[in-house]
Amino acid sequence: MIPKAALLFLAATLGVLPAAAHAHSPVEGMNEFYNGVLHPLLVPAHILLILATGLFIGQRGPRENRLALPAFFLAAAAGLALAGAGVAPDTVGGLLLAGTTAIGLLTAAGRRAPLPLYPAAGAFAGFFLGFDSTPEALDGRERILALVGTGVGLNLWLIYACGIADFFSKKPWQRVGLRILGSWVAASSILVLALTASSR
Repeated sequence: MIPKAALLFLAATLGVLPAAAHAHSPVEGMNEFYNGVLHPLLVPAHILLILATGLFIGQRGPRENRLALPAFFLAAAAGLALAGAGVAPDTVGGLLLAGTTAIGLLTAAGRRAPLPLYPAAGAFAGFFLGFDSTPEALDGRERILALVGTGVGLNLWLIYACGIADFFSKKPWQRVGLRILGSWVAASSILVLALTASSR
């Protein structure tokens, strides 16, 4: 059970976020590749989905869950290829948040899900994170560099999240902490969805 004060804090924090966040403009002083690497950390919906997916996959451990990361990598490459081709997504933000909610709740449940759910979650996250990463203001070589950087960044940040979850899943009290974090991620996604819906 999440304390009411924590929910109010989350609501207040997320209330200052824009309903639709786009972080495709370059960070000054960095080239397109490094901007691409940082891109997943600059979009709140992307951060939440990466964290939810990493916690979910990482809790299972690498030996028992060998297909989830390759599924994420391949799906992210497919999503980025579509983004590079100029296929413009319209409703991906809602899908990202809905997926984050579902994956966060699976983590919060604290039970081992059926094994096929792990690569399915990885493929879902990878594809839609890549698909929602169109570098709108770039063309040609710069666009390709940004997309390659985003692919590297997506995989890198997911591996970090998986590693943290795997490291902190050895003892019962650590697993409780991961479940709480999963519930917070799910709650954050629900709040952002609610705020987005109420602003329309």
